[in-house]
Amino acid sequence: MGTRLDVLEAFRLVNLELRSKRSLAASMARLERSAGTKLAVDFAADADVIAAEVRGRFAKLRSNTTGLCFFLDGAAKGRNIEVVACTGYDPTDTDLSWVQTARPVGRIASAALRAGYAAIRQNPAEYAVCFGYLGLALRDALHAIGGSPVVRGIAWGFRGGDFFLLGELTSRGFDLRVERAKDESLAPVVIPKLAVGPKGSTNPRDWLVRAGLLALTNTSGLEGANSALLAARDLVKVGAAKDAAALARAAAALARGQRKRPGVSDDMVVKCLAGCVECVGHAGEARTLLDEACVLREGLDPFWKKHTANDLTDAARAAGALDVLRRRKVPISKRLPPAKSARPRSHLAILRDVANYLASEDGANAHATFASLLGCGKELHARNDLRSLAKLTTAADEKANTLKLAKGWVASAALSSLAVLHFLLDDEGGMQRLLGLAERAAAAERTASSKETCALSLRSAFDEVGQADRAFTTFRGPPDPFREVASAVRRGAVLEVERRVAAEKDLDLKSRLLRHVATVLGA
Repeated sequence: MGTRLDVLEAFRLVNLELRSKRSLAASMARLERSAGTKLAVDFAADADVIAAEVRGRFAKLRSNTTGLCFFLDGAAKGRNIEVVACTGYDPTDTDLSWVQTARPVGRIASAALRAGYAAIRQNPAEYAVCFGYLGLALRDALHAIGGSPVVRGIAWGFRGGDFFLLGELTSRGFDLRVERAKDESLAPVVIPKLAVGPKGSTNPRDWLVRAGLLALTNTSGLEGANSALLAARDLVKVGAAKDAAALARAAAALARGQRKRPGVSDDMVVKCLAGCVECVGHAGEARTLLDEACVLREGLDPFWKKHTANDLTDAARAAGALDVLRRRKVPISKRLPPAKSARPRSHLAILRDVANYLASEDGANAHATFASLLGCGKELHARNDLRSLAKLTTAADEKANTLKLAKGWVASAALSSLAVLHFLLDDEGGMQRLLGLAERAAAAERTASSKETCALSLRSAFDEVGQADRAFTTFRGPPDPFREVASAVRRGAVLEVERRVAAEKDLDLKSRLLRHVATVLGA
């Protein structure tokens, strides 16, 4: 077993540089070396720009402003430092809860941070270079300001992530105090040493282990724990129970450390711990972990207590430990997995839903309405009730005309669903016409996220009507990396997949791609 010291070590190095007497440029050179990167940036000149902005902010502060926090926004474009202020700074508040009450007061642009985020995608390097640079720049700027008639706390960190107390500005000047909120979010996480097969392996287990280790090592916070847990669950399915247990233990430790971190609520941690119970394998360990999750649940409000009871019940059933729930007075959910031969809905129930969806006049949610109509249409098609299906399709056509679906992702998704309805009726002409309209509606979108939504709905429609390749020839939406790697795996080009995954800079997406490769290999 090895100890994950990446982020923790980066924070320690930043702390040392903040307390040293080295110049900002010399400190940054050391931090860059520790991160294995070198930016072509004049840090000293950029720090002067930040110092001028900070002086301007302090000159405009109200007398009742007692706390300031400088957040990194993590973007390679735009203004990179968000400044928030509050009136409730408390020097004795070790959790830094006063930061949560702060209000935005402006932003500061930084060429150095833009360059840093353009080149860096991994947490340890981000802590050492971007986080470290901001701390050093603020330290020098605050020392230059001198004294303040009002005691003001200064914090810095990540928007939606870790943040730390940098120090206090008093009448005597700036007093450096590098402390972090006591949330244990940087506690060392034990990373299991699991054997991984050679590159190009066709064993799903090897890809899943890589996905889990990547999530634990380079994906921050609860997101990393949940991603590792997903890999652990898939490992159980392929018969690698010991590997699954090792990943689940590490995921539980990482999740445990996220309590009180901004953006993380206790119910999220309970759900993650409950999932880990199902994978750890060892009965005694599973019971201990389940008991811990039950204790944490006791502090939730009634709504989330009820919501998490289902997850804890599933975990307890898997571990054979329902007595733990009884002892902790957690209500045992009666929900059971759906039967494999569930009875189909009655014809009347389907038609009742169709009438309700057709009566909806919410054009903003037309995509959801038509998706629901398509679901009803598939049920009618399965019952071979083509007469009712034809009536549904005609009414859906009239509704599309009434809503005037013409452009945008809502229209594209709705028209895609309508095209599949025509396909179910063997109406080739109507299907092709509607797919063309859906493509034109998608082409009108300008933002990347909307284009991606259009691409997903169109690809789904093309798959259902047997025209999977059309998504890549007629609509130039963003490429689907999951589809790309799946296609390469089926061709036997596993080394090509290795190169595609290695080139991915988004670490969360990289972990998901590794799991997807394992799924395709195991199919």
